[in-house]
Amino acid sequence: MPVGLSEYERTVLRRLDADLGRQDPGLRRRLTEFTAPPENASEDVSWRPPRAAVALAAVMLAAVTFMMVVIPLVMRQPCRPPATATGSQATAEPVAPSAPPTC
Repeated sequence: MPVGLSEYERTVLRRLDADLGRQDPGLRRRLTEFTAPPENASEDVSWRPPRAAVALAAVMLAAVTFMMVVIPLVMRQPCRPPATATGSQATAEPVAPSAPPTC
């Protein structure tokens, strides 16, 4: 809803416009070409995050997934060597190769 300006306000605005035209004509031109956006313009605008934010989120997700897989593998208990016969039970039979450690 436009509001009417008093004569004094119009005079001040004309002076400011003339001063701006002398000091910075480019800015004056841009300000005179500027128009307010239509009232339904907010419906047309869709918010999209910057590409850097999307890339950062993807890297963080990959890092978390990697850590969730690697940490349990690294934190496993070490392998236990197989049980061996004691030296007091020596037999004449040939010794079989030792079994691999059980994990």
